[in-house]
Amino acid sequence: MTQAIEDLRQAISLRSGDYGLWTQLGQVLENKGDSISALAAFTEAQRLAPSYGSTCWNVGMSLVNQARLEEGFRQLRDATLRKPDQFPQVMELAWAKYNGNVLAVQRALEPGNNEERIELVGFLIKNAQPDESPESCLADGKA
Repeated sequence: MTQAIEDLRQAISLRSGDYGLWTQLGQVLENKGDSISALAAFTEAQRLAPSYGSTCWNVGMSLVNQARLEEGFRQLRDATLRKPDQFPQVMELAWAKYNGNVLAVQRALEPGNNEERIELVGFLIKNAQPDESPESCLADGKA
């Protein structure tokens, strides 16, 4: 793995504007357990390709893995705006990271449209405890 890191850094020195190389470096560093350096690489990839959902996703997951939940879910939310099919995966992750706290999950996800609100309400009905109120997701239209 060390050789892969060295090779990627060499490639980056030749093509520093290639977001894909920065992403690969971030993935290798994350797999190695160097989450701080991985986040730096993912952040550089995002700087180079800010409109790509995958760069938001990688930064978000790296932040969540570092227990920087608010920042991480903000990035993941940006990723789901670009790739709405990832919203269910982010719901599951928020549910796990916030230990089933309905209000924290709602704040983390910030559903932006009725489809997402309905999806979140269905998820909460299925997963929340009876004394928690998934209806609040629809009550003020904000979640």
